Amino acid sequence: ITKQMLETRKQKLFYSLADFRHRTKFDRRQLRQLASIGALNELAGTRRQAIWQVEKAELEQGDLFASSVVTCGGISSETANSSDFPLPEMSYNSRIQADYAGMGLTSGRHPMFLVRALLPKSVLPAILIGQQTDGSRAATAGAVICRQRPGTGKGVVFITLEDETGLSNSVVYPDRFEEFRLTITTEPFLLVTGTIQQREGSTHLVADRVEPLPTSHEIPAAGSHDFH
Repeated sequence: ITKQMLETRKQKLFYSLADFRHRTKFDRRQLRQLASIGALNELAGTRRQAIWQVEKAELEQGDLFASSVVTCGGISSETANSSDFPLPEMSYNSRIQADYAGMGLTSGRHPMFLVRALLPKSVLPAILIGQQTDGSRAATAGAVICRQRPGTGKGVVFITLEDETGLSNSVVYPDRFEEFRLTITTEPFLLVTGTIQQREGSTHLVADRVEPLPTSHEIPAAGSHDFH
């Protein structure tokens, strides 16, 4: 269906949500997902307006709107009237949550952008971790995108965090892993404090403390690739 949609758009741009539905044949579930991630904004105004139009419509026998009419120029339909539009617009946080739920990623700013201003200046973004000197103390935070415990690593755990500037890598030795096991294995956002290790052009933060990121329960996260 996606391929069909792209081919159809090449022939002629979609001029309304009804036209989009008529020419692509997406069902209501698919339209709902497209609306929630903002893919229909050009046709409906905002995500909430798109969701409202999709849910308000009667999807029977391939028609988007019960009031849709066929004209010589295609399908025209009633759009949501701002005076009877009952849904509040999505907050930035809600839009990111919808992005992750629908796509597993976001086209907007990284979720860490939402909490960066709340963190102490001592919590460095990933882009600055690589600039720290070997043996210096540092802290960083981010969304967990990978947890690894190689069989040849003698119990050492490697954690990759992502923030709005890039990726950082942390090393957790077995004693520290056991101390912070629950936090490491369950929290989607982590705050790692430790010692910088510079080796052969790569930078790792050797962790001596791993904490849940403050307010992380309020921001969405993508799924991580884990050893468990």
